[in-house]
Amino acid sequence: MVQKVVKSMTSTAPPFATTPANQYAAALVAPSRNIDRARRLSVWSAYQLGLLAKTGGDRNLVGWIARHLHQPSKLAWLLSPIDFLRYRELGFALEAIAKLPRPPQRVLDLSSPKLLPLTLAHALPSASVLSTDLLAHEVNWSRGKAVALGLSNLQARQEDARCLSFDSDCFDLVTSISVFEHIAPEADGDAPAIAELARVLAPGGTAVITVPCSRTYHADYIKADVYERQAGSEPLFFQRFYTPQMLHERFVRSSGLTLKRLDYIEERCFSSDPKQRVAHWINCSTLQNRVFGPMYPMLSKVFLSEPRPLARCRKPYVACLQLVKPLKPLAESLN
Repeated sequence: MVQKVVKSMTSTAPPFATTPANQYAAALVAPSRNIDRARRLSVWSAYQLGLLAKTGGDRNLVGWIARHLHQPSKLAWLLSPIDFLRYRELGFALEAIAKLPRPPQRVLDLSSPKLLPLTLAHALPSASVLSTDLLAHEVNWSRGKAVALGLSNLQARQEDARCLSFDSDCFDLVTSISVFEHIAPEADGDAPAIAELARVLAPGGTAVITVPCSRTYHADYIKADVYERQAGSEPLFFQRFYTPQMLHERFVRSSGLTLKRLDYIEERCFSSDPKQRVAHWINCSTLQNRVFGPMYPMLSKVFLSEPRPLARCRKPYVACLQLVKPLKPLAESLN
C-alpha cells in the first residue's frame, strides 16, 4: 500500500519551486567555477564523510578509535561506512556528477543510501540537496546527520517515489542508487516511479541511476519485512534483476529520457550463476559485516569491476545509467 506522502517542509528548507525550462537550459551550459569537484565528488571523499557521520561529527578520529579499542565490533562498524557493492555504485554516480558541465543547483535523491546525498551536499555547498525516502526513520536519520555534519544545504523529506509532490521540471539532477528494483509489485511496480523521475527532472537535467541486472530476468522473494511492506505467510517481493532489454524499454523508451551512458559492473572471480552472488557470503549479516566490513574497499576491487560495456562483462551485476531530459523547444519554454 502506498504510504501517504508528507508534503510539508520545515521553515528553513530551501525553495524547490518550478523554474522555467529556459533558465535551466542557460544554467546548464554556463562554465563551471567549482574547480575541485572531481576531488570532492569521489568514493573516497564519501568514505571519509561516512566515518564522520558514524562518529557523530567527531573529527578526532584517532581519539574516537582510542576510546573504543576495547570494542572490536564497534571499530569494525566504524570502518565500514560503505557496503561492499556501494563502493562501485557510489564511485560511478559521483564520477558522473563530477563530469557534468556545470555543478547542479537543485538536487533530488530518491531513497539512495544516505551517504550519497550527504556527500553531494558536502561537495556542492552552493546546491540545494533534497534527500527523500518512503520510510520516516531514514528521513530522520538524514536530518540528524545533516545537523551533525553542518550541512545546512541538505533537507530530508518523506516522499513516495511513485507519486512525488514536486512540480514538473523542478530538479537539474536526480539520483537513485539501487532503488527501482525494490518497488513492488514485481510486474511494472517501478513504472510510476520512472515516470515521476522523468516528470520532475528539468529539461537538460541529468538522472544518475543504478539497478541490478542480469542477462536473464529473475526476481528475489524473501520471508521478511521489505521496507514499508510487512511480512506475512507468503514471501514478499524483494527485487528484480533487469535485463539489458528491460533497461532500454523502461528507463529510456517509456520515460522519454535520452540515454547518455549505460555501463555495467561485472561480478568476477565467483560463480557464473547470476543467482549466486559473493555479497551473500560477505555482506548479508551483522557477523559478516563485522568480519569483512573493513575489507570492503579491497574486496570490491577484487570481485567487482569498474563500470564497463556489456560486451566486456561475463556476469553483469549492476547497470549504471546516465539519462538526460531533452530540452524543450524555445517557443514551448516561453509559454
